[in-house]
Amino acid sequence: MSRCPIALFVYNRPEHTEKAINALRQCPEAAESNLFIFSDAPKTDKDQPGVLAVRRIVRSVDGFGNVTLIEREENMGLARSIISGVTELVNRHGRLVVMEDDLVASPHFLAYMNNALDYYESDERVISIHGYVYPVNEALPETFFLRGADCWGWGTWKRGWALFEQDGEKLLKELHKRHLEREFDFSGSFRYTKMLERQVRGEIDSWAIRWHASAFLGDKLTLYPGRSLVQNIGHDASGSHCGTTESFDTDLARKPVTIRDIPVSHDERAAEVFATYFRSLKPGRIEALSASIVKRARRISGLLACLRGRKPGYHGDYASWADAARDSGGYDSDKILEKVKAAMMQVRDGKSAYERDSVTFDEIEYSWPLLAALLWIASRHRNRLRLIDFGGSLGSGYYQNRGFLSHLDELAWNVVEQPSFVSCGRTHFATENLHFYHSMRDCLEVSECEAILFASVLPYIEMPYHLLDETIAAGFRYILIDRTPVIDGSRDRLTVQIVPPSIYEASYPAWFFGEERLLTHLAKKYELVASFDSLVSKIDLGNITAREKGYIFKLKD
Repeated sequence: MSRCPIALFVYNRPEHTEKAINALRQCPEAAESNLFIFSDAPKTDKDQPGVLAVRRIVRSVDGFGNVTLIEREENMGLARSIISGVTELVNRHGRLVVMEDDLVASPHFLAYMNNALDYYESDERVISIHGYVYPVNEALPETFFLRGADCWGWGTWKRGWALFEQDGEKLLKELHKRHLEREFDFSGSFRYTKMLERQVRGEIDSWAIRWHASAFLGDKLTLYPGRSLVQNIGHDASGSHCGTTESFDTDLARKPVTIRDIPVSHDERAAEVFATYFRSLKPGRIEALSASIVKRARRISGLLACLRGRKPGYHGDYASWADAARDSGGYDSDKILEKVKAAMMQVRDGKSAYERDSVTFDEIEYSWPLLAALLWIASRHRNRLRLIDFGGSLGSGYYQNRGFLSHLDELAWNVVEQPSFVSCGRTHFATENLHFYHSMRDCLEVSECEAILFASVLPYIEMPYHLLDETIAAGFRYILIDRTPVIDGSRDRLTVQIVPPSIYEASYPAWFFGEERLLTHLAKKYELVASFDSLVSKIDLGNITAREKGYIFKLKD
């Protein structure tokens, strides 16, 4: 049986391309699907090595019904390449699934796309099928419709693509004429109109905003899954059109999405869930969103710190995160991951006792109050401990404390981290008790957790109180905070931390929390059970002395 053909657009990212192809190949339908790979030519000499590396990969692709490679002889750019390729294939085959080199599919993706394209083929109200859904905090229906179109793993028919309008200015005028700007922007929560204006001015070359506007103005609908069947791995500063962000990261669906009869109409509740998610993102930075776990700059490691000759430690009193980030050198997160991975392997294999910040130790340095809190929680829940370790690296906290927790009837230590750490953790360190997730929400979908732990994490979050509000809303019975620097009073202080070169070269923004404000923020819903000094009890900030402390909070009855 022949399946819907697939168009894959690639450029100069070999690692991303390989992951995208390997994921598609895992779909059972791949063997019956014809794959068309469009490889754009290099725009500059700098891009040529990447393009050549990608072409070496795609020239030997197998596992599909048939593979056709189209190597462009001149650079078309993403927008022109997609418009041209989609138009050619959809006119020839009548329908098409469209993927890009930074999109990783679930094994259930192609089944969903083929089933939905079959089911709605004759329904003129439906313009496309989409495979990605945002990491929202509320449950969505199995499938639902929204007005407009989308661009991360999608499919359409010849009749649908025929409505695509390439003239952005024409679309923008129609949007203004009909006064639909706010509705187009998801009740003002996402700046789609601004994106269209930028496309018209030539500031961005986006086919996707024109595709969405064409569908929206035509009053057409796109089908979405309630669980994401696509993950975008391109927001790592590797692409031509994407910055660095983790705000779109989502776990792939672990079970099929069922196509069934639902009302073919715009789902107002789902739209509001999307709008709520959009509003949670930092205003004014839709194209380059702030990271949701630990914001880490990716500029040259320690460069500004070296130029200014500053010593390791904490410096400054900044008015904003952006100001502190400009005064930071950042670090090479890939190199840091490799250092942490190597150290954790020593611990995993019994060659070292303990790891912290990529440094190994022969003896474990326990946070005894924290360990006491973990055992206290387990004793209150039938000898079970199920918690989220937010920003927990590759499981340092689990390996540190497992000797005192191994007797429990149930132990689920769930680490929430950035994508590269999650991938590494799942491959090398996951156990029956240790699991890795991209977000708090993804973890809670599959595991009940009584407690959440923030160990030396909150200082490196751009909007830490926003994260605490999400935590409070999730309703954990216990919130544990450890190794977090505080100062007297209610005013927080934002600094730049320079890491000792013996650990790794890095500098990045770091908060010192006004203890009064931090405790007050949690006091409405949580009672403070205990506070304690952490391993580093004092930190010199020049004019004041800060303390590294920990706290145990319990949800009020």
